[in-house]
Amino acid sequence: MVADRVPDRIVESLITAVPDDPDSFKRLCAAVTDWNALFECGDRQGVAGVLYCQLVESDCSLPQAVRRYVDRELVVRRLWNSHLNAALDEALYALDAAGVRTVALKGPVLGERLYSDPAVRLSTDLDLLVVPSDLDRAAAALESIGYRAEKGQMTRSFRQYHQHIHFHRPHSPMIELHFRAYAGLGVVVPGDEFVSRACLYRTTRGPVAWVLSPEDELLYLSVHVASHCFGCLLWLYDLKLLLRSCPDLDWSVVAGRARSLGVVAPLSLTFEMLRRRLGVAVPERDDLAPSRGIRSRVAASLLRATATRPVSPIGATLARLAFMAALCGRPAPAARFLQYQLVRIAKRRAQRYFPSLVPEEWSV
Repeated sequence: MVADRVPDRIVESLITAVPDDPDSFKRLCAAVTDWNALFECGDRQGVAGVLYCQLVESDCSLPQAVRRYVDRELVVRRLWNSHLNAALDEALYALDAAGVRTVALKGPVLGERLYSDPAVRLSTDLDLLVVPSDLDRAAAALESIGYRAEKGQMTRSFRQYHQHIHFHRPHSPMIELHFRAYAGLGVVVPGDEFVSRACLYRTTRGPVAWVLSPEDELLYLSVHVASHCFGCLLWLYDLKLLLRSCPDLDWSVVAGRARSLGVVAPLSLTFEMLRRRLGVAVPERDDLAPSRGIRSRVAASLLRATATRPVSPIGATLARLAFMAALCGRPAPAARFLQYQLVRIAKRRAQRYFPSLVPEEWSV
C-alpha cells in the first residue's frame, strides 16, 4: 500500500458520503490533518468543487485559512462557470438557428441537471453531439460566431478515426463537436440513434439543448470513464448522481443496448468501480454481470496494479493500452486497437525526432 494513496482514499470516502450522508462527511472532515494534500487530490480527481460546496453546506468546522481558501475557490469556479455558460449559450443559439439538433454531453448542462450547485462541476471545454449529416452545417454555424476548426491532417485524422473535431476561439472554451457517440475500445458507437432518442431540455438561461435519454446517458458516461481508465473520480460521481436522479431507469434497455453496441465489458467494470469506490448500489443483474473471461480479469488486474504502486510514464502508457485492449468486446477488435495505437505512437515519435525525414501528418 503506497503512502501517497492515502489522500485518494480519504477523498473517495468523502465523495461516497456526498450528498446523502452529511453526518459521515462531517466526521471524516474532523479527522483530516492535511487539507492541502486533500485539496490537491480533489483537484487531480476533478471533485475539489464538490468538496468545497459540501464543506460550506454541511457547516464543517474548518481552520480559518482553509475556510478563506474554500470561499475563494468557489467564487473562482462560479466566475468560470458563467464564462462557460455564455459560450455554450452562444453556440446553442447559433446551432439552433442553423436547424441543427444538438445534444449537450457532460459539461455545464449535466451540472445544471444533476448538481445542487452547477458551478462546482468543473468543465474546461464544451462537448456537443450532432448526427454526421449535420456535421458540416454545425461547423459552419460555429464558424459564424468566430470558432475555427483545426485544419489539415489533424482534422482529417479525427474525422476518420475519432468521434469529434475541435473548434477554437480566442478567450473562449474549446468546443468538441462530436459526430459519433464514441469511437474506441474496438467499437464505434454511432450518434444517430442517441440523437434521435434525446430529450428536449431548456437551460435555466433560456437556450434549448437536447440531452441523452437516461439509458443512453448511462451507457455514454460509463464507456467514457472506462476508456479513461477511471482516472477522474468526478466522472464516477456524475454517474452516481445520474443513477440517484433516475430511479426508474430501464435496466433491460441498458443491457440490450450494451450488448448490441459491444460495450458490456466497460459497462460492467464501471459498475464494479461505482460499487467499490463510491458505494453505489448498482443492481446486480445476470445480463449486466461482470464478465469472468481472461480479458476482464486482465483489465481489473491492471487497474489494481497502477492504483497501488508508482508507474513510469512509459509503463503508464503501456498499461493504459493493455487495459483498453482488454475491454474490447472480442479478440479481433482488441488486436486492431493495439496495432493502430502502437503504430500511431511509433509514427509520432519518429516525427518528433526526425521531422525532416518523415511526413508531418505522422505527428497526429
